[in-house]
Amino acid sequence: MKTLIAATLTAMTFLTAGLAEAAGNRLEFQNYSGEDVIEVHMRGPLTEWGHDLLGSRILEDGESLSVRRGNQCELDIMLVSGDGVEHVLHENVCAITGVELTDFGDTFHFSTY
Repeated sequence: MKTLIAATLTAMTFLTAGLAEAAGNRLEFQNYSGEDVIEVHMRGPLTEWGHDLLGSRILEDGESLSVRRGNQCELDIMLVSGDGVEHVLHENVCAITGVELTDFGDTFHFSTY
């Protein structure tokens, strides 16, 4: 019986650690810009832009998107608004859990948290 309890506790510890690690590897985008975002791309230093993380989706005003941020900390993030304007943010994504987009005239204002 003690062996079964110890094995169960060990399994729960690994499961909890795995879930915490998976949750900690996510980056959330909150769109409060008043505009639709039609593309989201990320890239590391000296690399090409990655594929569109939205695919065929549109990130409408008021919606959010959660993406896996990968293993790199220093990333460029490009969001393309519905009018085709590219908005780029350079950020240490290991130090944040999310990005909030708000309207700032002709561009997005990025707030990180």
